Amino acid sequence: MVLDYSFWERAKRDRYKSLIESRGHPWELVYLKADPETLRRRLAVRNALEGPNCVTVSEDLLQRYLSGFEEPAGEANARSGSGEMNSVRPP
Repeated sequence: MVLDYSFWERAKRDRYKSLIESRGHPWELVYLKADPETLRRRLAVRNALEGPNCVTVSEDLLQRYLSGFEEPAGEANARSGSGEMNSVRPP
């Protein structure tokens, strides 16, 4: 199973890890690091989309996320990479 969620705070990541482990399942955290300008470019594209599942992220909200983000450092089972990735959206 893949849980696609922002997990900005380590405490929230830890709660989900504990829940998964309590059910006897393994977990892996995948962290794709992206600089603020890359995030802004991606959000400009995403914010232009329409549909029932589209969520707009304003500059103010992005700033709040960035200021409160706790980078996954030294967390077991964490894997990181660059923020460059390709995604495919269903039609």
